[in-house]
Amino acid sequence: MMWPDATQSLFIVSDDPNGEFHVVRRSDGAVVADAGRVGTNLGQFMNLHNLAIDSKGNIYTAEVQGKRVQRFRNMSGL
Repeated sequence: MMWPDATQSLFIVSDDPNGEFHVVRRSDGAVVADAGRVGTNLGQFMNLHNLAIDSKGNIYTAEVQGKRVQRFRNMSGL
């Protein structure tokens, strides 16, 4: 995925059983950021299914049971 990380040193993964997603550093597999938990409120997920990143580094999530899309603004410069 191309995003503000032009060197592609980071990637994101879904951790659906825990309702989270993680930003992972490719070089050592360290989690550098994460968000979410199971639930129906903002920032929570019911069967996190798809992840997408735009050119500004915002992360978009889509849920199967939650039937919604959420946007997480890139505030950290990752």
